[in-house]
Amino acid sequence: MKGSKFLHFILFASIPLLFINDLYRHNTLLEKRLWDFGHLPLFMALAFASLPYLTQAIGLSKNKKLTVLKYFGSIVVLGMVIEIVQWVTGRNASFSDLRKDTLGALLIYLCFYFRDIKSRPIRWVSWVVALLWLGFESQPVTEAAIDRWRMNASMPVLADFETQAELTRWNGGRFQRAEMERDFPSESISDYSPNTINHALMVSFHTDGYSGIVGDGLHSDWRGFKALKMDINNPSAAFLKLNIKIEDRVSMGKDRSYQNRYNGMYTLQPGDNEVRISLDAVSNAPHSRVIDLGDVARLSLFFNNAPQKGHIYIDNVTLLEVD
Repeated sequence: MKGSKFLHFILFASIPLLFINDLYRHNTLLEKRLWDFGHLPLFMALAFASLPYLTQAIGLSKNKKLTVLKYFGSIVVLGMVIEIVQWVTGRNASFSDLRKDTLGALLIYLCFYFRDIKSRPIRWVSWVVALLWLGFESQPVTEAAIDRWRMNASMPVLADFETQAELTRWNGGRFQRAEMERDFPSESISDYSPNTINHALMVSFHTDGYSGIVGDGLHSDWRGFKALKMDINNPSAAFLKLNIKIEDRVSMGKDRSYQNRYNGMYTLQPGDNEVRISLDAVSNAPHSRVIDLGDVARLSLFFNNAPQKGHIYIDNVTLLEVD
């Protein structure tokens, strides 16, 4: 009885979390994926909490299967209503969340009413489908966890774009992973065999307003390093002005003013460029405080009213122990 009351309390306390806007805007990709995945255990708990009422209803019903389907359908409808309310209140309605809601209820009902399915093939097919479905819904979390491990293992390299999964650390404009015919001059020849294909991030830009990318899924702890370095290739014949913005969690809070973050402008000459930024300059950029290098939230690279359309290649975004 106490356990049932506690479960009901947890479910009731979880309701506001479904409607709080931008609750995890500045969290890591893994934290976001785990939060999204939380719909599944939440609706498993909801389905579990409904079992006493369902058992009572079955005892009063002549059609057990229909009663179970009604309860299951009610939970699915509740998930749909939640998504509609989220959309009305400014959050995004998500079919992915509804899928996880449905799967959570399905897993619980299969566990408790599995033996009531008389046909053995249907019983096992139901479980196989449910488990495959669970694997599908778990894939984003698994990929984010693997990428987090790779990210930690690759430090002090923040990004070298040698895996497709790295693209999940970036968002904003138009970008894609591209093969490079050669390595950047700063890369050690000993790091590559003749058969190695080097990759970089190709970022497109346009002439109207701002265009670029935001790295908001990079490793956030830059303490103990002196500089940030990146290789950038400008394939055009024009000199380009690249803006670089670095923000910590505080910069992303209430005061998002220009003076509360690092802002730099760098000239990209035609061909290869090595951009190097002192982390002391980053740390001391705000007027009234110090940027927390142990909690860096975003690295933005963008153009403002570029003189022409085009693209650049970015590679080897690395933290250095020397300036």
